[in-house]
Amino acid sequence: MNTVNIPDDQDDILLQLGRDVQILIQESAALLAHLHVEDGEHHHFQLPYDLPGAKAYFLSRCLMDVQAVAGVLIRLTEHLHEEGERADRTTPPMRAIFLTSILTELGLWRRRLTEALARLVLFSTTNTDAHYFHYLLVSEAEESRREAENVRQDFGAASRTLVHRAEDLRAQIAAVGVALPVWHLRAGRNNRPRQPSAAEIIREALAHAQPHERTALGYSYLHAFSAPSSLVHFSTHARRERRDDELMRFSLRVLFMLAHAITTRVGALAGIPTALPLVRGGHAAAADLPEVGDFVAVTLDRNTVYLAEVLAATQGIGVIGRVRVRFIGEAPYADIVDDEFPSDLVHLVQRRAELTTAVLGNLPPEWQVGGEDLDNSCRRAVEFAWQTALRDLLLRHLREG
Repeated sequence: MNTVNIPDDQDDILLQLGRDVQILIQESAALLAHLHVEDGEHHHFQLPYDLPGAKAYFLSRCLMDVQAVAGVLIRLTEHLHEEGERADRTTPPMRAIFLTSILTELGLWRRRLTEALARLVLFSTTNTDAHYFHYLLVSEAEESRREAENVRQDFGAASRTLVHRAEDLRAQIAAVGVALPVWHLRAGRNNRPRQPSAAEIIREALAHAQPHERTALGYSYLHAFSAPSSLVHFSTHARRERRDDELMRFSLRVLFMLAHAITTRVGALAGIPTALPLVRGGHAAAADLPEVGDFVAVTLDRNTVYLAEVLAATQGIGVIGRVRVRFIGEAPYADIVDDEFPSDLVHLVQRRAELTTAVLGNLPPEWQVGGEDLDNSCRRAVEFAWQTALRDLLLRHLREG
């Protein structure tokens, strides 16, 4: 399968953005045509659905979001091009404001496309008209129930009409004949069916996803949904992620991967082959996990790093594993001397095997050093280098990119 790389140079980014936006628009439009969506009708997001057409309706709505993202990226391309032309006239505060607004919008669309892709993946386990119709009725019934409840709480109006509409939808749900439990409706308290949370849906989707879909989803609920949500929701906390310009490039990569994965999965569910290339992600590969004994830096945020020694490393879902470490010198908390972290918070400082070879190579042949003495010498050497320069260098990299 072909791949597309999004470069880091801004001129190349603009060129690649233009190419990939055209691919997204053409591919999604072609799929919409195959799904027999009336030309122009889908632009207003006004599509009726019934049992025979529920599948086409749901798949079309996912493609509409891909097209909306293409529109966002067209505006972003225009902004970046204009910013390049007026770079010498743009003040740092204004540039920061532009970047923040862009990141917020990109976070919103990352979150939205993540929800769409996760549901598409799970529909691969229930790819029937009845299941799509059932899902749509469940969603609409829950929305109607919330509307009636909100009207009651906000305006004191106990609308029997709104309550009745929700009850009518629930009656239709029972008549569809889909056996429960199903991924979009589970047993809740007192055996009453409930809709699963976004976390439950995304985590279940990861278990069924193809490798390129797991990459797009960030291999975890944390990267797929929680991180972009932190950009969208109001917060008084300082962001703990990378610099704004780095995060923008990363978000662009993720958006393209999500959009490409959605069109590919829509084509598979509809029985329509697609030729859309995939975008390579930036996550670490399995080989990047440190080995037992290696010296690493644990980065809790852009201002807090700790030196540690690896006690164990275990492969997890996708390529993100978990690493158990013992802190060397300073620790986050005095009563926590060792702990476990996801591998993307753990960064290699020095391979133990390489350091051991270097230490022994500098000793006279007649010196016999090994075991605990050698281990302690390696730890002291790394700790000295860490305190002298490495810690400050890493912090500067995290803060400045």
